[in-house]
Amino acid sequence: MNQLNRLKAKEYTQQRKIEQLRKALFSQNSQDISTEMESLLVAERELVELEKEREALTQKSNQGLILSTKMEVSSSLDVTKSPTRGRGRGSTKGEIEIEVYVGMEYLPTAIYHLFEPNDNPLVVCQITSKDITKQLKVTSYIEGYSAKSINTIEVKAKTMENIYQLPTLFPHLIKEITELTKATLHVKIEEIGGDIVKEDSYPISLLSRNSAISDYYNPQKDEMIDISFFLGVFVTPNQPNIIRFLRTIADYHPFKALGGYQGNEKDDKEFKSGKKAVTQQVEAIFNALKAIDLIYTNSLIDFNPHRNFYGQRVRLPREALREQQANCLDGTFLYASLLEACSLNPAIVLIKGHAFVAWETWNGNEEWRFLETTMTSTHSFEEACKIGEITAKAHREEEDGLNIIPINELRARGVMPME
Repeated sequence: MNQLNRLKAKEYTQQRKIEQLRKALFSQNSQDISTEMESLLVAERELVELEKEREALTQKSNQGLILSTKMEVSSSLDVTKSPTRGRGRGSTKGEIEIEVYVGMEYLPTAIYHLFEPNDNPLVVCQITSKDITKQLKVTSYIEGYSAKSINTIEVKAKTMENIYQLPTLFPHLIKEITELTKATLHVKIEEIGGDIVKEDSYPISLLSRNSAISDYYNPQKDEMIDISFFLGVFVTPNQPNIIRFLRTIADYHPFKALGGYQGNEKDDKEFKSGKKAVTQQVEAIFNALKAIDLIYTNSLIDFNPHRNFYGQRVRLPREALREQQANCLDGTFLYASLLEACSLNPAIVLIKGHAFVAWETWNGNEEWRFLETTMTSTHSFEEACKIGEITAKAHREEEDGLNIIPINELRARGVMPME
């Protein structure tokens, strides 16, 4: 086993260790929360160091996703005389240089439709014309799964142009993807009215429709691109099963009412408005889910295929309700869906390898309270909130920090529910 594979094995073993520590902390009636939390934080720090070591070794080994590098094309492309498409003829070499970057090896099909070509391109063509102006046509598509993305461009002499493309996926076909699916990306660059300059096919993978990742590697920029805010598509407050469950939640509320942020922020005498009234609604959600015995299904979580492990499959909120089980990400999406359906402002909270939920104590005040969703079946509401607060506080000072993703901000950015 080479050094890189040994590091990956250590990383996997450390992930499993963290998984067991989380299980002990979140899903059992632990008496020594502070000790177990510290053990978890130490294990997470050790994992960060392993990841850094592995990433450094990966870069040293020149592993990347530049699937097509610089090529030179002759100055004269004569279609009438050249019997071989894509092969130019002429005396002056090095007239055009082309670099093709495939921006995503794994396509997150659940959120791909929300991407913008300039921000999250699938294909980047970098074209440099050395001597004379060229008019080119760039085409890319995923065979059997997308429409063609086409750009025409004039590349002036001694200039470089970038073309960013994001072929549109066919929705009726993407809905059928329930497993990691191999596909072929085709890219073609041709002179307008002339010959094909370059044409290649590249292997890519389509992630399952319910696969969630929070970032991906961009080879052109040589950096990880954060797409965690797109996880808001999995929060589905208007799904019929979620709406129906609100009636059950109301039964666990002292006033049988779910009013969102009604009245003033200051608590009234009977707690029918104010922050206390908001907390009562969250507690009603917690108790309603406890009553159906929503259990914590333990699973190893890693949000990114490029970091050694595949992204996590998630249960949609309606599926978690039906199956009465959820891991941390499933539970976070379910709670956030119910909170949003109650006209409250939830947030997805991400720390390294884990997710939980938060809610704004009053509309727009940016004051958050946290809840550990995996403790629904085993602990009280107060205990689940306490652990949520401890976890949030502990990770604010960690290297990767605490990523709070307010759902109302995502909606304003156009990140709408997937169902």
